[in-house]
Amino acid sequence: MTTYAQIDPELVEFPPCAGMTNLRDSGEGGLFVWLVVPEPENASYDCHVDTRVNMTLPDVCLTQQDLWVPYRFREMDARLEQDARTFLKEQGKEELAHWTGRVINSDEMSSDLLAAVFIGSTGSSIYDEGAGRYWEASYDDLTAAGQALYQGLKAAFGTEPKLLTFLDT
Repeated sequence: MTTYAQIDPELVEFPPCAGMTNLRDSGEGGLFVWLVVPEPENASYDCHVDTRVNMTLPDVCLTQQDLWVPYRFREMDARLEQDARTFLKEQGKEELAHWTGRVINSDEMSSDLLAAVFIGSTGSSIYDEGAGRYWEASYDDLTAAGQALYQGLKAAFGTEPKLLTFLDT
């Protein structure tokens, strides 16, 4: 029998979908929340930092954000992809060349992040009937530990973190 670790960091408090609220479970799979720190446009470093934290394009991000706008290096990525295909074909690796475009698709990657932390999930797809939209996590929905993490990331990177709520479809 395979067992899986239950990820329950208790960093975000999800509201109940029953009782005297306008909230209901829409039955679409659940919600999950990430705390991310976008890299500021004017970030500068003392060396060439050639690694990045990025998130793949989700099915449904409920939070209004701009992390998945077309990636700034899209043209350069297209050239690198073509160079990789040409090289693999020259090496007689046609099958690998075919998969090159499927491995890295910069349109499906977020802009650069300084940090990305999964902070919680629920099996309920919490829909707010009164507001006519899905519930989204806010700073006030974080537990004391979640708020400490938020403030710690803000202090560490000198920029405001973002809470992102996703619908698991």
